[in-house]
Amino acid sequence: MDRETLLANLRASLLAGRPCEENTELLTAAQSAAHDLLAAEGVAERGNGPALIRALAGLRLRRMEDATLAALLGRFLGRCAEASLEEPPATTLAPALPEPGRPVFRMLLDEPALPGATGDVATRRDTLRETLAEALPVAGWPDPARIAALDDSFPWFVSITDTILRRVRLAKRLGASQLDLPPILIVGPPGIGKTRYALALAEALDRRGFLQPMAGLSSAFAITGVEPSFQSAQPSLPARAALETGRADPLVILDEIEKVGTDRHHGAPLEALLPLLEPSTAARFRDAFLDRLLDASRFAWCATANAATGLPTPVLSRFEVMPAPEPQAGQIDSILHGFRLDWAKRLGLNFQCLPPESEVTKAMLQRELRRSPDLRRLERMWRTAVERQWLAIQEVTDG
Repeated sequence: MDRETLLANLRASLLAGRPCEENTELLTAAQSAAHDLLAAEGVAERGNGPALIRALAGLRLRRMEDATLAALLGRFLGRCAEASLEEPPATTLAPALPEPGRPVFRMLLDEPALPGATGDVATRRDTLRETLAEALPVAGWPDPARIAALDDSFPWFVSITDTILRRVRLAKRLGASQLDLPPILIVGPPGIGKTRYALALAEALDRRGFLQPMAGLSSAFAITGVEPSFQSAQPSLPARAALETGRADPLVILDEIEKVGTDRHHGAPLEALLPLLEPSTAARFRDAFLDRLLDASRFAWCATANAATGLPTPVLSRFEVMPAPEPQAGQIDSILHGFRLDWAKRLGLNFQCLPPESEVTKAMLQRELRRSPDLRRLERMWRTAVERQWLAIQEVTDG
């Protein structure tokens, strides 16, 4: 099956939600294509199960057509893997396979016995312990060009990007063994793309972003974890971030930190967060669920907020506050390019397959941006306009 046919069949199967067992030929072709992609990147993976899917997710492909194929293969093989399970596993979180030559770091520090955990909870806890006991990959030195390229999609964040880029270059020039970024707090009006920028920054730094919504969070347990003797038992924030990203140094994004809940009945989340924002105390952070000390000193932290007022002084003192200005009408091309990239990624398409918006649409959106900097609203307007435009083009083509 050639690549174009495979791409078309994968999209059709995903859109229709067809059972994998109805098309074993497509499943075989997808597995073969996945192995070919991995082999081309120098990754040896012989299995066809979850390890194959994780290996695909860990690829950093330069060619857009390869990245599109990898994304579709991952979604299709993941759906087939889920369908083959009679019941969900205790946890689907597992570390990504280390890339050849990438340094690794062990997070789990000690191994005391924990009495009182039985049955499924004990099994889940032991599984997570075993996973974190393995050394997880960490980032190498980020490519300054990738960081600088953030200006193409987020030109209104140029001052923040320049600050981070300057520190990366200085640390490398001084011969530092690793990049040490202090926690940053991006403050700006709602809807200007703070969270999207933070996620893009994680990729540019060769890390993986872990999004922790803070709005309404009213319990310290979300940070510290919940002991296995409770029905709501769960791992701590660092454990969840490491397990989901498969990395020992993710960029944790504390989204809308100023909107955290005020109920202190189960402990204040922001107070529980304080030890993680200092490298010395983060290096020995106790996970209540795992009953283990975790070394989260390699983590990077980025919080977002509409305003810093109201945040406790001990929290603010641990962050470097970075104001984010509003996007300007003159930056409309970069904004629309970002919209197109995000939508193409969600559809599993090459963004170049999406035709550009008309000049009329662009002018209308530029006027709206002058009126309000809310990019969420602007993206909804853009999508409505271009859907109509593209459907009209398709009707003329088909007619």
